[in-house]
Amino acid sequence: MSANEGLQVVWFKRDLRLEDHAPLAAAANGKPTLLLYVFEPELMNDPHYSERHWRFVTQSLLEMNGRLEPLNQRVYILKGSMLEVLDAIHAHNPISNLLSHEETGLRVTYERDKAISTWCRQHRVNWQEYQSNGVKRGRYSRDGWAHDWHRVMSQPLAEPEWAQLLPAEDQQRCLSDYVMESALLKAWSTRDPSHQLGGVGAAQHALESFFDERGKIYHKALSKPLLSRKHCSRLSPYLAWGNLSIRQVYQRLQAERGRSGWGRALSALNSRLHWHCHFIQKFESEDRIEFEPMNFGYHQFQDDHSLANEQAWATGNTGIPYLDACLRCLQNTGYLHFRGRAMIVSALCHLMQGRWQFAARQLAQWFLDFEPGIHYAQIQMQVGLTGINTLRIYNPVKQGLDHDPDAVFIKKWVPELSELPVPLVHTPWELGPIERACMDMNYPDPVIDIAQAHKAARALYWDRRQNPLVRQDINRVLYRHVETRTHLKTQHSNKGELR
Repeated sequence: MSANEGLQVVWFKRDLRLEDHAPLAAAANGKPTLLLYVFEPELMNDPHYSERHWRFVTQSLLEMNGRLEPLNQRVYILKGSMLEVLDAIHAHNPISNLLSHEETGLRVTYERDKAISTWCRQHRVNWQEYQSNGVKRGRYSRDGWAHDWHRVMSQPLAEPEWAQLLPAEDQQRCLSDYVMESALLKAWSTRDPSHQLGGVGAAQHALESFFDERGKIYHKALSKPLLSRKHCSRLSPYLAWGNLSIRQVYQRLQAERGRSGWGRALSALNSRLHWHCHFIQKFESEDRIEFEPMNFGYHQFQDDHSLANEQAWATGNTGIPYLDACLRCLQNTGYLHFRGRAMIVSALCHLMQGRWQFAARQLAQWFLDFEPGIHYAQIQMQVGLTGINTLRIYNPVKQGLDHDPDAVFIKKWVPELSELPVPLVHTPWELGPIERACMDMNYPDPVIDIAQAHKAARALYWDRRQNPLVRQDINRVLYRHVETRTHLKTQHSNKGELR
């Protein structure tokens, strides 16, 4: 069977939108096309994911189907192995073309994609994968990457010609064994008011409200636990799950250039759009960092870890108020401001003897905007496993005093301390035993001595940074992940300041 015959299948993954969608645009060629999303047990049971992710995905898919209904199209929402689903479709209506975006995912999705590739070759199906945002597959160095990124971002949006997207015949019969449970879809379609709503409509509302008013002080709000909830873009889950493409946001941003009073905010957002793809490109180039340090020199170090401290951190009961407030906020809402994310990783891995792998998996479950490429590249950078980035060891008390001086955020998420005055609410262990008894606080003592823990972490990580094997691998890391023009700016200074 030639590629000009048979059924086309558009496979949605982390691209849950109908605009700027290259696979959809390519499929709009007058040939029968099946639109498909599969809830895969391998992913649903993976420790990186939780119900909040699948709820967001469901809301996105149902909204897409609402928009597709007048076009006599829909996304088939299935559950099962992608290989088995393809087998079922192919047996009923032979597939000629499978179209999808490239996915920079976890090892589990990489292994699945290799199996799909083998299946396509065996069944003579043409699998056409399209570049996702600014991430380029097959790169072995970063030279020219930024230029390519800007070129891709400036290209016209890939918009489907809907009149040419011909619906496939009803596939319900052959896919009856894989239909997603309606009760589960109904449950997940219901909005959890503590989390952002999935879907292009919600994404567009966040985008427009940012440029209407919210974003003018974006650059000032990045480090603030309360201000960030209103004045940061709040686009991260919509980008992570593909309700918006990076290019859509980039071009919307460019349209606002020159706007009075918005210069620094727009510059900060532009940088973060670039960083979004920059970090995913790292994971695309070296997906082994899901399991091991980026810099090979760090493989020699084996650390003891504290299960008790990991448990205290995971439950938001470390006895350090600002740290616990950030952890509880993230657990309950799926969102935490930029600096807060860095701080909670530093607190566990630098100060509390926690494993970076433990932090990575737990945080993935909590972050509504979990994106594997950004996630693991950021974790490695923050913990100090690259050998090239400045080591930042955060002091949670100082962060609270700097960014929540009146303890409004702390008292919201750690109500056990709501009666304590400022500044004691930041350091309740400074209360005397009589005062503590009178207050009857149901709040634990800190699991660490912050000053001692910082001193030990600073000595340990700086010593490791100077290790010959770590330094030996720096040039390889730079070549793979940093453009040549920045190689001379290797950061060998900074011994890990207390932030």
